[in-house]
Amino acid sequence: MPLLKRCNRGLVALLALSLGLLASEARAASVSYFGTYPLTQYLNGGTRNFPAFSFPKFDVHGQCLTSVCVTVDGGLAGFISFENFQPTPATVNVTYTGTITLKRPDNSTILAVQPLTTTTDNVTAYDGGADYGGTSGKTYPNVNATEADSLCLSSNADLALFTGAGTIALPASALDQASQTGASGWSIGVQAYATVKLTYNYQDCTTPAEPKSWGRIKSNYR
Repeated sequence: MPLLKRCNRGLVALLALSLGLLASEARAASVSYFGTYPLTQYLNGGTRNFPAFSFPKFDVHGQCLTSVCVTVDGGLAGFISFENFQPTPATVNVTYTGTITLKRPDNSTILAVQPLTTTTDNVTAYDGGADYGGTSGKTYPNVNATEADSLCLSSNADLALFTGAGTIALPASALDQASQTGASGWSIGVQAYATVKLTYNYQDCTTPAEPKSWGRIKSNYR
């Protein structure tokens, strides 16, 4: 096979370099971390804060953060009890729900989820026993509701917030929003928990030089 002329060898080298630069521009990667926000005490109709969970910040030499994707998988657990003390039958509807909110260190909201489940029961007039059972009452001892949602953050402020050495502590809170209609007496116990996934998407920081056009390359070897 004949050797390439020197000018052709230079053209091939330039083309290989250009293709290599284009390939490096497309390189991207990601790394994920998980945080657990443990089951709270009963919310008792109000709000409780989880202990803030500390995630590693993004700190990879030569790489730049392009987005931070957050997934919140939240849940509620507890019980429902009610009694109809009235002399007439009733329909009791319970909405078992609450909001779990993941926040930035300044307490601004990143993402919120609202797990929800409902119950509907037809009960008789008061059966004479205040036992939250029988024909005029009901108890659900193990109630659960879950919901998950996700989003990606890409503003300069958020990318800076999650970049650097050390960790970032993200607070979270849970709000009890359970309600009922139809019962004379009731007790609804709501506890909350959550798992958070944090994914850092990143790529090379160096911006490759724009490759020369075919016309400019050929003009160098005429």
